[in-house]
Amino acid sequence: TCCEVQFSWKLQAIQVAKFLIIDTKTKKIKMADNVSFKVILKDKENAVEDELRRFVVDKDVSTSFSYLEQKLGVVFPQLKERILSISWTDEDGDLITIANDEELIIALTEMPGPLYKLIVNFNSKTQSQTMNKELFQESQIHPGVACDSCNKKPIEGNRYKCVVCDNYDLCGTCEAAGRH
Repeated sequence: TCCEVQFSWKLQAIQVAKFLIIDTKTKKIKMADNVSFKVILKDKENAVEDELRRFVVDKDVSTSFSYLEQKLGVVFPQLKERILSISWTDEDGDLITIANDEELIIALTEMPGPLYKLIVNFNSKTQSQTMNKELFQESQIHPGVACDSCNKKPIEGNRYKCVVCDNYDLCGTCEAAGRH
């Protein structure tokens, strides 16, 4: 009948647009007001037990990666200023990283709803510590020291000294290439 076709069409619309719900009283489709997340926080560096939290975000900001990062900082205070890796598991069992709005939209589209499961790994170093270390390494100059492999003088960045040979120095590029 006409009503069955209309209801069947409504069910297909729900499968396509997971943010829609059926009002059980009126049997009409309406937009959900929020999106539910279940997040597992993994801290492998400190061998701490995984922490599991649930939270909701307004549907209008549910596809904003930066908002998700901010919300995770509120839900898990230990994440503030930390370097995060947010991921989800696809239907093949692969762990897929989310790093921007587009990847978040793909994850929300492909994950079965209405509860979206995410995994958050974090580094114990803060973003400012990592940036300071990178700036320090870039600004290191070793005047009067030449690389004994490529003859670059002075060595900039990390300087590697051989512990066996007398006065043998390598720049970071030659050390990474295994030139001694």
